[in-house]
Amino acid sequence: MAVQLSKALLAENEALRRSFQSNTEKRNLAMSARALRRTAGLTQRQVASRAHLSQSHVSKIENATGPMPSLDTLRKYAAACGAQVRVEFEPSEAVDHAPAVAGSAALAS
Repeated sequence: MAVQLSKALLAENEALRRSFQSNTEKRNLAMSARALRRTAGLTQRQVASRAHLSQSHVSKIENATGPMPSLDTLRKYAAACGAQVRVEFEPSEAVDHAPAVAGSAALAS
C-alpha cells in the first residue's frame, strides 16, 4: 500500500517526481555501499576505521544524505570492504543519441 501511495504522489507532483529522480544515483550508491559492507561482514565503525573516515561519514554514504561522496572517498570505502570502485556510463532514455560533434574527444582511461 505504501508503494502505491508513493507512486501516486510521484505521478501527481512534478516537482516531487523530479527531486526523487535526481536522487536516484545517490540512493543506488547508498544501497550498493551498504550491501558491500554487510557482505564483507563489517560494521560502519570498522569501515570508518579502515578507510580513515568518521563513522558518521560512512553512515551518510550508506543513507544517501549529504553531498555525493568523492571518488577518492568511494575508493577508500571500497578498499576497506575488500573491493574496488568501477564507474560505468549507460545511455539514458532522455539522452539524444545523435552522433558526437566533430572534434569531440572520448575519455581515455
